[in-house]
Amino acid sequence: MKTFNPNAINHEVEELRVNDLVDPTATVYGVRAIDILGWRRKREFSEARHAAMLVALKCTRWGYADIGRFFNRDHTTVMYAEKKIGSLENSGLRLRIELIKRKAKVA
Repeated sequence: MKTFNPNAINHEVEELRVNDLVDPTATVYGVRAIDILGWRRKREFSEARHAAMLVALKCTRWGYADIGRFFNRDHTTVMYAEKKIGSLENSGLRLRIELIKRKAKVA
């Protein structure tokens, strides 16, 4: 599995492996990690991907562009994920986000 290298983008960011966010998200959403990192746009994959992006945004010092590169996406995808998931008043979704944080052992 590839590793995100913060030195490649010249930021002082703690190193976080793809598995640290993708595997817990895949477990919580019941999808495969490869589907989260893939290009398929099925709702269950994109929602899981957006949730992982939101956790990365809230729990790391990464910017939109950094997270976008981490997921092989554009920074605007991360902005959309924040807007879409952040605006939902769904307690089930909030619970999933908290589960991802706990499984990933992210503050």
